[in-house]
Amino acid sequence: MVVGLFLTALTFALYGRALGLWWTFEDPAILLHGQIHAPWSTFFIPEVYQTYNRISFTPGLIVSFAVDRHLVGYRPALFYAHQLLALALAAGLLERLLRRYVSRLWSFLAAALFLVGIPVAGVAPWLGVRHYVDGLVLALGTILCFRRGLSSHARAWTLASAALYLGAVLCKEIYAPVFLLVFLLPEGSPARRLVHAAPLVLVAGLYAVWRQFMLSGYLGGYAQRRLDLSELMRLGRLLLGQAATAVFGVSGLPATLALGALALAFLVVVVRGGGAALLCVAICLAVALGPLLPVGDSFETRYAFVPWVFAVSGTGWAAARWALGRGRALAGLALFALALGLVWPANRRRWAEVIRVGERSRAEASFFFERSGLRDVVRAPVERGNFYSTLAEIRTRIFHRSQPGHAAFDDLFFCRHGGEGLQVFGWAESKGALERLESPDALCTAYTSTIRESAPLSLAMTRENGVLSWTFGPYAEGRWAVLLGEDLVRYDVPREGRILPFLPDDLVVTLRYESAEGWRTFSPALPFRSTNGSAGLKWSR
Repeated sequence: MVVGLFLTALTFALYGRALGLWWTFEDPAILLHGQIHAPWSTFFIPEVYQTYNRISFTPGLIVSFAVDRHLVGYRPALFYAHQLLALALAAGLLERLLRRYVSRLWSFLAAALFLVGIPVAGVAPWLGVRHYVDGLVLALGTILCFRRGLSSHARAWTLASAALYLGAVLCKEIYAPVFLLVFLLPEGSPARRLVHAAPLVLVAGLYAVWRQFMLSGYLGGYAQRRLDLSELMRLGRLLLGQAATAVFGVSGLPATLALGALALAFLVVVVRGGGAALLCVAICLAVALGPLLPVGDSFETRYAFVPWVFAVSGTGWAAARWALGRGRALAGLALFALALGLVWPANRRRWAEVIRVGERSRAEASFFFERSGLRDVVRAPVERGNFYSTLAEIRTRIFHRSQPGHAAFDDLFFCRHGGEGLQVFGWAESKGALERLESPDALCTAYTSTIRESAPLSLAMTRENGVLSWTFGPYAEGRWAVLLGEDLVRYDVPREGRILPFLPDDLVVTLRYESAEGWRTFSPALPFRSTNGSAGLKWSR
């Protein structure tokens, strides 16, 4: 009880400011989907689920939001409270799981170190990745219930383990390999563990078929890229380097030496354990990193959330082994001190950055949703994608209020809507507040000086079976963006690519190019209409 209370207090001490944030990123889309679709249809009707996500199968996230909305309404502070309590619960379950294999000191330090990790600092204030947290709680519960079933001979615990495992994989596919970990548990004989694991294996097979049905492919959106052996090896090399940076948040020679010392200390312990320990570590690495291979070349900090759990567990186990013997407890403490020295400064830097962006997002989005009128424009907001269009739909469709204003993602908007009496609001970084800006005409005039209207530009886009492919030119260097609709919703993209998005049949596309020297050029607004899911667009100047 005392350990749980301390971990909860530590969670809120580290990340309590998240309670003051608002909806961000994909939150409006998740809220709206759960509001207008029955929960069962999200689980079982591909056409319904894919209106939210065509890349991965995460209905647990939608249900988690829907439950919170049903209980507390549209009050983000209470959604964040759920998030922080789930993080504290995950730390408590991790401590209880490790306590079986190391002393309470090391299990407690490992759980506390988990909360201080950089991946946790990125996940704590981001409701749209709650499925990582909820899934971890369910995954840890899976292992704890399985272990209880082995030791108590009670089949109910084994079935509870399978039910929790199903919940974990429906939150996020990164928890699919978790069932492999039960074979590493020291309780029971291998044959007995195999028998008790039958329900987990059955659930894993059911999930694979279910996912294939809901996404029309085992890999979902990841199936749109080449994933042969050579590509997987390349992604694996990238993943190892990026995962280490995301977990520890450090780079440079001093950090490399410190990380090397930490890895060497852990390796010594593993080698001492012999072949069994090496096999165990290899399986843990596969479970932690295997599901991340498809995103090895576009790694984001949140992807390190599960590897970080394994990292702190390994640190606790290694510290316990280092501390074996009379008067050697300081060796284990030194290992934790080294790990904490690496992650604490990076955690605070990451948290400061996240809070800074989150507070700006709250000011811009809450003004748009609660107070904006038809002629009000939020200029270059921090939230991108369909965030504002979905927020507008919630305001009009769910709250039955008037149409809000606009969120303009490129100043070209003001050139296209000059003379309409718009009132422009933008974020003032020096003041940390949203303020009224100069007239739209002045913004357009300043922007026009950077635009080369006759510069060469070309675009080729196709849409086939839901897959959107594009090639832009003629420039090899510079930055590209696709601007959609009247508000020029901006998507920064590479010069060539393919994705599996959910798009309406009728789009208006503007191509934006920005050179390394700072000048820009645009295409005109181009219609991109689909017929039976297929579309093509070619344009050049």
